[in-house]
Amino acid sequence: MQLSNELFAILFSIVMVLAVVWFMRSLSRYKLWIKSRNEPANQPGATTYQEKKE
Repeated sequence: MQLSNELFAILFSIVMVLAVVWFMRSLSRYKLWIKSRNEPANQPGATTYQEKKE
């Protein structure tokens, strides 16, 4: 089965758009995960890694 150039371009464009959307969603989830990991360190009374080491 051969694909025409137009059909290949359309399919490739759809795949690229989906890849970009997936990447942006993953990036935003990663940023939220990082933010949630750092929140306890910002609360009063929490010790940082450097303080625990000393």
